[in-house]
This record gives sequence, structure tokens and C-alpha cells, in this order.
Amino acid sequence: MNLAKSAAVRLSAAVIIIVTVGLLAYANNYRNSWHFDDQSYIVQNPTIRSLDNFRGMWDRLSAPGRVVVLYSFALNYHFGGTDVFGYHVVNNAIHVTAAVFVFGIVWMLMATPRMAGSPPARGRWLVALFTALIFVSHPLQTQAVTYICQRFASLATLFYVMSVFWYLCGRLRRRGASVYFVLAAVSAVLGMFSKQIVITLPVVILIIEWLFFGAFTRHGGRLRIPWKVIVPLAVLLMIIPALYSFRAGAILSIKHKSSGSYRGELINRQSYSLTQLRVIPTYIRLLVFPVGQNLLYDFKTSKSLTEPKTLAGLILILSLIALALALRRRNPLAAFGIFWFFVTLSVESTVIPIRHVIFEHRVYLPSVGFCLLAASLVYQWSRQPRRAAAVLSVIVLALTVLTHERNKVWRDELTLWEDVKEKSPHKMRPYLNTGIAHSANGEFEKAIADFQIALEKVPNSIMALNNLGITYTRQHRYEEALAAFDRALAISDKWEEVWNNRGDVFRHRGEFAAALADYDRALSINPQMYQTLSNRGVVLAHLGRDEESLADFQRSLEIAPGFIEAHQNRGNLLGRMRRYEEAIADFTVVIRSNPRIPQIYNNRGNAYRRLKQYDLALADYNRAIDLDPDFAEAYNNRGVVYREQGRADLALKDYDKALSLDPRYVTAYNNRGNLHKVEGRYGAALEDFNTALKIEPENRYVYFNRAKTHLSRHDFQAALRDAEISRHLGYSQAAPFINRIKQVMHARP
Repeated sequence: MNLAKSAAVRLSAAVIIIVTVGLLAYANNYRNSWHFDDQSYIVQNPTIRSLDNFRGMWDRLSAPGRVVVLYSFALNYHFGGTDVFGYHVVNNAIHVTAAVFVFGIVWMLMATPRMAGSPPARGRWLVALFTALIFVSHPLQTQAVTYICQRFASLATLFYVMSVFWYLCGRLRRRGASVYFVLAAVSAVLGMFSKQIVITLPVVILIIEWLFFGAFTRHGGRLRIPWKVIVPLAVLLMIIPALYSFRAGAILSIKHKSSGSYRGELINRQSYSLTQLRVIPTYIRLLVFPVGQNLLYDFKTSKSLTEPKTLAGLILILSLIALALALRRRNPLAAFGIFWFFVTLSVESTVIPIRHVIFEHRVYLPSVGFCLLAASLVYQWSRQPRRAAAVLSVIVLALTVLTHERNKVWRDELTLWEDVKEKSPHKMRPYLNTGIAHSANGEFEKAIADFQIALEKVPNSIMALNNLGITYTRQHRYEEALAAFDRALAISDKWEEVWNNRGDVFRHRGEFAAALADYDRALSINPQMYQTLSNRGVVLAHLGRDEESLADFQRSLEIAPGFIEAHQNRGNLLGRMRRYEEAIADFTVVIRSNPRIPQIYNNRGNAYRRLKQYDLALADYNRAIDLDPDFAEAYNNRGVVYREQGRADLALKDYDKALSLDPRYVTAYNNRGNLHKVEGRYGAALEDFNTALKIEPENRYVYFNRAKTHLSRHDFQAALRDAEISRHLGYSQAAPFINRIKQVMHARP
């Protein structure tokens, strides 16, 4: 009992230490921004806006079956929208949990027949602990952890190590073994529906059987083959090929033949495999000496095995595999670490070509083998547990500091891409992405400078031209924006985003026919462009084609139920159509998604006011003003509510405030003039109406209200003159008012 309690205490201590180190290493990444592919996988991904859209998540990616990770993003979105904090919490938790299971794997391996009683087994707790600590603290993991969309790699790895751990539990325990095997199988299936790298799991388990349980060795003249293990693993092995309908071409083909790692080069299976002979040593170097990390390496492809670096890489890889074979009996733990590294890396670093030949997150799962090898070798070479613990503690501390520093690079798009720019100065993308970041921050001149450099490097970059046009649009430099979009369309007229963005320019300039033509062209290329549908709906609303506009907003939201901009635009339209309850529902959706947009509270307040729900209207106007104390329109609208409630003093105060913020606010002058008129202050009313008409000489409503003020002062000719102008400008209520004036004039003696 005492031994059991002691073991439980040590295991609990190990978990606490691992979790603590992991949380310390990633303590500064919780507010790091979205990056790179996060936009398409999460922020702008309509399929994760609803937990019921399982089919949409299944079909979302060209690589089938990654639905588990997408569903985890949907859960994040359900509980926190696009607040980055929750996504980092989940990613960090996945990483720390994976480290705990790494500890569990090493702990269980030490109890296998080949390891029990061996010298390394005496350091069971120490080796297992530091394997997990190196894993959890290593800065090379940051791309799989802090880069949120690489949850594909980290969650698949978690399920992978869970499956291996549960399998070992089943193999080493006689009672309840079937439960552990079921857990191992479920974990494996979840992993295979997270990322295809889990296909190597059956191979790793067979290596465990070989190294630690004596399978595939001769015993009594017979070769021991664990058929009870092989058959279930063979079934698991078929899951991922089945997702591709067992079509080898679909698995081995490459969609983009141009290299994403070095411009101007093409990728095929042969060149990819040769290049990996240099990539793998780079990964090993980064694991041993994690300095010079980079999101986007400028990495040439290898053309021939005779190239010195390529040949040297092959020799290194073969030497490590030979070392693992030599160590398989003397130190199976170290041998297993080497085999784990190469087997788990094989999916993305052999014959299956990927456009980007090198990415650090691909080492996340393989690094488990490296961490095991490092911890076991340090322990073995130190010979004394205390010395080994001291050396490993220094290593873990250094790695933790480096991880903390690397997370600073991932803080936002500018810090990340400036780092890439420094390390890959010849690539176009870092200039493109720093330009996008500058543009988003309102630093337009810096953005334009970066886009120009990107275009110097790649003159026909449609992405650079498109973003240059977007930046000019934000500056209201519409002619230059059109020139950038036209240049992009001259290169290729198949980019729906460019048509959409050029349509935005025409919309901003009030050229609605041209805007509609461009939006139609974008939708002819991609009918699922929900942003374009919403934009076209706005134009149709401007043209008074309300039903068509509403249909576009509806279609946009059918495609992307969580597209907030469409909810906002539809709410505005419904409010204009006097469908106030529906407008309120849309505005409420927007507010739930982002409760810090003052305009939406103002718009919802307007709808409540039209329904005479004044308390709710006032609450929304107050919130809008709290968020933006200089929001003149909200003061004006709150003044209208106060006036309708008979609280003239508060109404006047709000009109005054609105006009102090915006001295050219015609509606506020009109409203204050009406209030002065009702209160009998005709001179002040006329002064407000006169000021309004100086600003906007053809405002029919102001002429009408000034006419009523003249009538109240018995200035019939002035009243009749203003009413006639109001009618001429198209105000329908002016005609009966003219008749009324004439009747009063005729009735007077």
C-alpha cells in the first residue's frame, strides 16, 4: 500500500510539474492575434458558425476527414465567437495534455518486459518526466500551439499519444484490458479524423511490440507474430485511405505544382523527396539548437542526390536509423525515440508532395521521439540521477525561456511577418502580409510601400494588386484603387475577390450600375460568395429594390449563418421597411457577436423607438454613447425619445450636444427647431431651420417644418412659400398642408 501511495504521489507531482512548466512557457500567448490561415479556417469560415453544420465541416477542406478539429473550432466559436483568447486556452490545454500523455507513454514503456529491471528503468520517473518537459517547453512547438489553426497538428498528436498510452495500459494490465484497447481505438479514430499523420500509428504500435514485447523474434524455432494486434491495426490503417476512396493518385498527387517555399521552382514527388533529405536535418538542428525559427522558410528544392547537402542529409538519416537498429537490444528506449521520429515524420517528409516543403509544425508529433531520445541519453550519460536532473532542468529552463520569447514573435501579424521578412528577405509574401497588417491598422502609406515592394518581387501578383486596391479604397483614393483592380483583372479575370472589391469602389462612388455588374461577375465565378451577396444587397437597397436586396441578404446568411455584416445590413433594410421586430432580431445577433459596436445599438434603439418601446430604446442609445461619447447621432436620437416622452429639457440638452459634436448635423437642427416651435420659441426655431437649409438647401422636411413655424406666427405668405417648395421637392404631406394654409388665409377677415 505504501508503494502504491508513493507511486501515486510521484505521478501526481509529475503531472503538476508538467502542467506548470507548460503554462509558464505559454503564459504570454493568450492574446496573440489571428495569423495567416486562421482567417480562412476560423475567422472567415462560415461552416463553423453552427454546431449543427456537421456536413459543411466535413466538406470544408480538400483533405477529407479533418472534421474533429473543425468541430472543435465550432465549439470555440459557439462559446466565444472570434475572441482569440478561448482558442488559445484550448490550444494550450491540448499541448499540456499531450505532454502528460507523453509522460504516461514513457512511464508505461519502462514497465514492459524488455525494460523492466534494466538500468534506465531505475530512472523511470525522471526519464518520463523530462521527456514530457522537453516536449512541453520546446520552442519548436510554438507553431503547432500558438498558431491557432495548427490545432490540426496538435489535436491529432494528442489523440495519437493517447492511443499509444491506452494501448500500453491494455498490454500491461490483465484486468480490464479490453476497456483500454477500446479507448486506444477510439483515440486513434478521432486522431485520424483530425489529421492524416495518424495513419502511422499502427506502425508505431508494431514497433513497440517488436522492441518492448519481443514480437517478430524467434522463440523455440518459431517467429512470434502478434496476430491479435496486427489485424485490428490493419483495420485502423484502412480508415484514411478509405477517405480517399482508396485512390492512390488522390493521396500522392499535388494540387499546386509550384513550390511555396522557393519562387519559380516546381515540385514533384522526386524533387520533394530529395528536398526532404535536407529538410529533415534542418528539423533535427532546430530540435537540438532552436535558434532561427521561421514561419516561412526560403528553401530551394533539391534536384539531384549528388548535391553535397542532399547527400549529407541522406547519410545522416541512414546513420540515425542504423544507430537505432544497433541500440534496439541494448537501449530500446533510445532506439524507439529514433524510430518514432522517422516513422511519424514519414507522412509529410517522404513521397507525398506538399507545396511548402518545410513547416515547423510538422515536427510536433515526431518531436516526441526526439524528446525521449534526449532525456534517455542524458540520463544514461550522466550516470547519477541528481546530475541528470540538474542537466535536464537547465535544458528545460532554457527551452521555456526560448518558447516565451518565440511567442512574442507571434504577438500579431506585424511582429510575425517582420520576423519572416528579416529571415526570408527574398520572398514576396512577408511584404504582402506586413502590408495587409499595416492596412488593417490604418497605416496606409506603410501598407502601400510594402505592396509596392511585393510587386517588385512578383510583378504579376494578383494578391498584392488586390490588397493595394483595398488600401487605396480605404483611403478614398478610388481612381488608384480602380487602376490596381483593373491591372489584377488584366492578369486574370477569374478572381472573384477582385471583382467584388472593384464593385465596392463603384458602390462607394455611387456608381451602382457598375457595382452591380461587378458583383454579378463575382457571383458568376463563385455563387457561394456570401460577402458579395451582402454587398449586392446593399446596392439593391440603395436603388429601392428592397425585395431583391432582402433576397440577397437571405442567401448570404443561408451560406454563412454567422456572417455578421449580412445581419447588420439586413437589419438596416428591415428597419427601413418598417419590419422593426425582425430588424431588432438581426441587430441583436450582431451585438451578441460583438457587443462593442455603438452604431448597432443606435440602430436597434431606432427600431425600439419606432415600436414606442422607449425604455429599451433609451438603454440602447445610452450604451451607444457609453461606447462612443462623441456619437452625435445617438445623442440626437435619444433627444427624440426624450421629446416623445415629454422631457423637453433633456431633449434640448441632447440636441445641443449632438450639434456641438457635429455643427453640420441637419437632422439635429431640424429636431431642435421642432422642439423650439412646440415650446413656443419661434425665433429660435426659425434660426435652426435657416441654419439647416444653409447646409442642405433642398431638404424638404426642413422647409415643411419651417412652413409650420411661419404658420404658427401667422406669417401666411412665408408658410405658403415654404410649403410649396417642400411639395416641389417631393414631400407628400406638403399638399394637404398647403390647402390648410389657404383655408386659414381665406377664413381671416
